[in-house]
Amino acid sequence: MASKTNASLQVTSPEELRNVVLVGSAGSGKTTLFEHLVKARTDGYRGEKDDPERAAALTLARIRSGSVVINVLDAPGHPDYIGELRAGLRAADAALFVISATDGVDGITTALWRECSAVGMPRAIAVTKLDAGRASFDDVLAQCRASFGEGVAPSYMPLVTGGQIVGNVSLASLRCHDYSSGTCVKSDATQAQRDDVDAFRSNFIESILTEADDDALMERYLEGAELDRTELLADLNAALAHGTFFPVIPVQTHNGVGTEELLGTIEAGFPGACTRPLPSVTTPDLDDLPTPACSPDGPLLAEVVRTTSDPTPVHVRRAPRPASRRPRRR
Repeated sequence: MASKTNASLQVTSPEELRNVVLVGSAGSGKTTLFEHLVKARTDGYRGEKDDPERAAALTLARIRSGSVVINVLDAPGHPDYIGELRAGLRAADAALFVISATDGVDGITTALWRECSAVGMPRAIAVTKLDAGRASFDDVLAQCRASFGEGVAPSYMPLVTGGQIVGNVSLASLRCHDYSSGTCVKSDATQAQRDDVDAFRSNFIESILTEADDDALMERYLEGAELDRTELLADLNAALAHGTFFPVIPVQTHNGVGTEELLGTIEAGFPGACTRPLPSVTTPDLDDLPTPACSPDGPLLAEVVRTTSDPTPVHVRRAPRPASRRPRRR
């Protein structure tokens, strides 16, 4: 897989790392979204060729986005490869659930969500395939809330022009991200766009402040103060780290809508590698050891989450046979 130079992907602190796994059912658009995220941050990257083995194994890409380096894992979506998927969850610090607007939330996705909830893993939701005729962002949002709880809230609302989704409007900053020109153009939301998202914005802000336990900011908000974007993003980070607030971002993989928004959410909102507690460690005799610390200055402590062996036999090239020594016929 193509990548930027090694120098640009080096970090000096674990806090500069984001370890994220993409989770979704087969056909949700998860792998296509993975390719778009890598392409958006990798010069010259044209995407992986269709490979049947991709559907059965974890795929890792390492990209830089702003001040952080993101390790993005694409986990298999088919239930036959649940072991690979759980290995991806084990290796990541946060999960991005990819849900198709046409198919909604299925039983496997709900079960995996509960597994993440049991360990307090931070999660966000990307809604794909909104261009299908029967797809509705409002409907899939309601289904996610019914399946995953009240902590689900849209952080962006789709921008629709001529019946097509061409961008998003941020509920935190009230900024519009328009992809209709082929690139992401940012501008202040118009009054009409503000009116469209106003019904969702109150719930979005209150959910962030509640899950971040920021009583002081909540009091200011209830008194009618306009909150600063920096304050909201700081609380968004805290709410995500608690594993109780789950932002929803609409994406369109064919035109890149939502790609920058997702990368921004991962960079600014997802926890660093030192934030979540490390798993317990035992000896071969199953004795518990002291909880390890994540420190660049400490001894190396690693966990292997996946190994690969190539079953292809080694082919030995045979030496050419000597030329025939038969006498020529006269």
